[in-house]
Amino acid sequence: MYKKDKDGIAPREAEFCRAVARGENQSAAYRRIWQAESAKAKSVHTASSRLMRRAEIRLRISQLQANMQAQFVNKTVSKAIEDKELVLSKLRAIINEEITVKSEVIRSLELLGKTQALFSDSLVTKEADSSSDDIASQINAILEQINQDPATETEAAPDDGRIH
Repeated sequence: MYKKDKDGIAPREAEFCRAVARGENQSAAYRRIWQAESAKAKSVHTASSRLMRRAEIRLRISQLQANMQAQFVNKTVSKAIEDKELVLSKLRAIINEEITVKSEVIRSLELLGKTQALFSDSLVTKEADSSSDDIASQINAILEQINQDPATETEAAPDDGRIH
């Protein structure tokens, strides 16, 4: 009998958990780990299903998948930071005339920068949290100011009959 870990999982069961967490089919993982190539498909399916019904097995698989997801996110973020630093350093070197490159290289840097959202064609605006009543009162105040200020009045240009 194999010694179980603190969660009550034997070494082969732990290997089964790792295989399933990586996306291997439960029956295929069971068949490979327990070397049950000659076993009937129904027997393998029953045994792998029995393993999957155990709470500690399901918990271990969930934990492994969460760790794999976190590692993927960390690698993705690290790679994004590396890409941004590469694009910016190369573009700075080109601008400072430290290096000369072909237009294809600049285009490649541009495309890589766009994948990392370094360049944006959108305008970011900040909206005030004003109600329609607040906006109406602001407009009225501006209109009153215009009507009260004689310097803003303009004399009408004489109409000479020409179309402007």
